[in-house]
Amino acid sequence: MSMTLPKIATTPYSERFAGRKPRIFIGVVAFGSVSPEVLISWVLWSMQLGKRYADKFEIYFGVASRREQYRARNYLIQEAREMGADFLLMVDDDHIVSDCPDMLDHFYDLEKPIQTAIGMQRGKENVFPTVLHVDDSGHCEFYTFDELPVEPSPVDASGGGCTWVDMWVFDFLDQPFWWPYPDKQARVTFIPDSKYGLDIHFCLRAKEILGLQTWLNTNVVLGHQINEHDIVRPQTKDAHRMGYKEFAARESFRDSYKQVADAICRHFEFDTVLDVGSAQGFLVDELIDRDKSVRGVELEREAQALMSDRAKCVIEIADATDGWRPHRTYDLVTCIEVAEHIKPERSDALLDALVAGARDWIFFTADETPTRLHINARQHHWWVEAFRERGWTLDKERTAAIQRDLYGGACEWIRPNAMVFKRVENV
Repeated sequence: MSMTLPKIATTPYSERFAGRKPRIFIGVVAFGSVSPEVLISWVLWSMQLGKRYADKFEIYFGVASRREQYRARNYLIQEAREMGADFLLMVDDDHIVSDCPDMLDHFYDLEKPIQTAIGMQRGKENVFPTVLHVDDSGHCEFYTFDELPVEPSPVDASGGGCTWVDMWVFDFLDQPFWWPYPDKQARVTFIPDSKYGLDIHFCLRAKEILGLQTWLNTNVVLGHQINEHDIVRPQTKDAHRMGYKEFAARESFRDSYKQVADAICRHFEFDTVLDVGSAQGFLVDELIDRDKSVRGVELEREAQALMSDRAKCVIEIADATDGWRPHRTYDLVTCIEVAEHIKPERSDALLDALVAGARDWIFFTADETPTRLHINARQHHWWVEAFRERGWTLDKERTAAIQRDLYGGACEWIRPNAMVFKRVENV
């Protein structure tokens, strides 16, 4: 039987947070200890969020390791309470979240007290979404891929290790909050159910006690990392391809490319430039503003709807990974946030197109972090060797200089992946 919810549950956020910034506590749950690489990646991610949302949210970050899962979650809730958080974003340490930079906006703007993202249940051969439907008899069944909602929608329960909770919810639930069996707190080994994890149990419990419906926020994109480059994702055709929705979500980055353009113009002497993988033309527009002769090429036609009129005039729609070649050579060729998005077997074709168009310099980025969209997350040394085989070498000094220019700014995520290559005969 559900209880009467407090007034705060129905107060619009515009009224509730009038005159102050909401506080969001990001709690990372780790099974056992956290490797230094994982911890560093989470700290950097939280720092980027802090910079990105400095004017909108107060963001706090915590990690709970070497604890059983329900105790780790309970510990993070207490931490969030002590610092006066308004919301808790609980995530597992093996999540991949870098391809959803707007996730806090998506959760906050929906104004629902309990939300989850589409998580995938790990299996030996197949994966399936951890979203439950409960029938009138109380029987639970997992949704299939075809049954998943397209837009944010209420569901009976959802798991996957990512949960957004309005902190007032915990005032009406007994501790330990994520433990489905309060009378069995002494257990050391915890496997509550062979099919349903802790997140699902929490959703079902909140629905039973408070009458709260969990919302599946389909705008939030994340997944689990099993091994180094093995990511659990929905098995959809061309899931790595960017469409209008993904391009539109990146519009907030448009101004940040001023910093990239400034760094490029500061460290290269050039008049002509080819931008490979232009998306909606962020860099193209900035370089046109700096009186450069610019051409671009972009694979996805859906990006055109978001291009400026002048960018449409100079960006060709073509596939630079399938035999396309530029019509001429350019002083500088740029290729930013492209290589990690292409099919691995197309890597050589992309590099062949870059070197075919470059006269003096290539400014290239490649993210090593695997995500749903990063299906070609190779280590940087692989790209360095592949360029070397084509007669191009890494310019370490110029690479370091550009990375310094990008440090701490709006393009912080580009900085560690930036590389500058020059012809070997120019060494």
